[in-house]
Amino acid sequence: MEAPSRRREKAHPPQKLERKTVEKKRRALMKSLFSKLDSLLPPPRGCGQSDRLDDACSYIRETRERLAKMEERREAMVNANAGPAALPHLEVRDLGSGVEVVLVSRRADQPVFFEILRVMEEEGAEVVNAGFAVAGGAAFHSFHSCSHGDPLRVAERLKEVVRELAGGA
Repeated sequence: MEAPSRRREKAHPPQKLERKTVEKKRRALMKSLFSKLDSLLPPPRGCGQSDRLDDACSYIRETRERLAKMEERREAMVNANAGPAALPHLEVRDLGSGVEVVLVSRRADQPVFFEILRVMEEEGAEVVNAGFAVAGGAAFHSFHSCSHGDPLRVAERLKEVVRELAGGA
């Protein structure tokens, strides 16, 4: 009786080894994919895979909500500043550790981007991120800095630049 069962064991080991190899590759792939996921997200709160997936889902949901709010804010600014008399519009926020500047200007006012950078750097604000986008006839300028100077002084200087811009138009 032992002879037939041994024959079956000898006939099937390649399938058993193949399943083990497939499972090993699958686990390695999953480990690699979780590593990629972890690199794209803030530090995980849980240590299990299901916790990490929950964190990823929450992070994506929160990011989508933030993006939707930003798009709504942008649309509101476009609608509020649709008339040429309303532009330029400047917002300066003291973030404690830095300054955030948002300027909405006419599309033709592009040189103001470099003027804002110059003034911020003259006042000791280290600009760490700056960019602009154009939508319709308006240009949206955004600046983020680490403030090493007086945020109120930066705001006053920027308001002067915007007044000159509005007066020169």
